[in-house]
Amino acid sequence: YILRYGGLLEESARECETALSLDPKNPRFRSCGVTNALLGNYARARTFLNLDAGSEFSGRQLTWILVREGKLEEAARIRAPELGGSDTYNRWLSACLARRPPSAGGSLPVEVREHFATGRDSEPRFNVASRVAFCGDRESALHLLRKAAEGNYCGYPAMDRDPLFDPIRKTPEFAEIRRAAMACHQRFLTHRAAAGGGPEPKK
Repeated sequence: YILRYGGLLEESARECETALSLDPKNPRFRSCGVTNALLGNYARARTFLNLDAGSEFSGRQLTWILVREGKLEEAARIRAPELGGSDTYNRWLSACLARRPPSAGGSLPVEVREHFATGRDSEPRFNVASRVAFCGDRESALHLLRKAAEGNYCGYPAMDRDPLFDPIRKTPEFAEIRRAAMACHQRFLTHRAAAGGGPEPKK
């Protein structure tokens, strides 16, 4: 978790592999599916999600892996509710996946956006930003992505890799948030190095 939040996806994935080798049936390792999905390693992500097959968490992550793979009809069929999401949000996402193109989904309700923007955990802000970007609400996606970086979920380089952000990737606002996410990533590396936990970050 810590490595993923700091933007060290490859290191996070290696720790996941070590954990799995030591305890190969532990369903708590399912969140390593998130790390691997952000890396684009969808087959490996499924391996970790299958540790907790049938749960809402694993179904939700599988839905968005299928979206990234372009399998929208299959994603719409298995659509799992979002953790912490209201019924309004889940209906909005379901409608998005059912539409062709998905960008016809309209704007996310403001109260739903602010629910995620003000939550304690910043990773859901990043995740919701990616879904909302895919569904065509540029304003809400950028707002939540910015809030994720401000809340110390670095999001870099994940935001460069995740195809769900393609609809907003070329906007000046995305570039600005990307710089903030890179600074967050550098602060993480600097702090870890100062604590003796890793090499000095590159300048």
